[in-house]
Amino acid sequence: MTEIEPLFVQYLDTEPIEVDPIGCKDIADFIKKAQKEFSPELDEFPLNKLTLHRYTGTKLKGDIKIRELLKQSGFENTDLAPLLIRCADALRKRWKELNPILIQAEIDAAEKSGKKNLKGSLAYSSLNWSLISPVYDHIIHDYSQTVKEVPQETMELLHNYLVTLTRRLSSVTTAKESQRLHFIAPILVYVSNLFGPEDFIQIVIEEDLNGVNVKANGHFEFMLKRNNKRICIVQAKKDDILQGMVQNLVGMEVVSDLNDLDTVYGIVTNYVEWLFLKSQNDKIEMDEDVLHRERGIPTIESLKRIAGKIYALLSDD
Repeated sequence: MTEIEPLFVQYLDTEPIEVDPIGCKDIADFIKKAQKEFSPELDEFPLNKLTLHRYTGTKLKGDIKIRELLKQSGFENTDLAPLLIRCADALRKRWKELNPILIQAEIDAAEKSGKKNLKGSLAYSSLNWSLISPVYDHIIHDYSQTVKEVPQETMELLHNYLVTLTRRLSSVTTAKESQRLHFIAPILVYVSNLFGPEDFIQIVIEEDLNGVNVKANGHFEFMLKRNNKRICIVQAKKDDILQGMVQNLVGMEVVSDLNDLDTVYGIVTNYVEWLFLKSQNDKIEMDEDVLHRERGIPTIESLKRIAGKIYALLSDD
């Protein structure tokens, strides 16, 4: 039997280290060994609070055999794409920091409006960056979202459709917010359709969500659902991507709360600017991109890159 090579593992922003899986029958054993390798950083955390994830964010079940992991489709392990070890307590800690801010913001808003009946839950849209930055500012990091190749036939169909929209509707730079949704939606539909009828992608429109452990509520313009993966999409106002990011960050916490997810994905866009987010237990990752256009029409190269990033987010690899 071929000997298994050491695997690169990373905790937070520390340098990835190699952990030898010899003697580990499954992921649970490997986590125990990794905890010792990361001593003293992980000493304070109970073993049952630690989880292991692929670099893409996918959580690995404790009973997966190490050799099975190495055979998984698209599995890669390098110092640039290590396995990630996380602590579930970090997410709960973030919610404890966030909730007093949400509750106080609701009280302040009620005093200004004269409302007396408080719900104990604040709408995402009522927040701003100055309110939540103490919670998020130090855990947001840049990353480079991978791009998965989209078939040329799909790209040509999508591009032609957007060309028609651009010609028939007002310029997206001057269009109303509701009109820009007509430009965003086709990209989501064409990418989702790549998975076919046997691997159905559900596109949910404006589903109301009310957090239980996170005291916030609201909805997203769209949510893409594939198995237990969620991509939350906020349409930002034309010149206010930051406000859209605020709504998405808190909304993703609610989705994590309601679905018991360690990783939730987000997209903030006004069609021209695109912000890709990964909300994880111990950090938020962010990738910024722009849909380049010529005479109002998106370039095929730029559109293919944006579509490819969405395709990669929805995929397992």
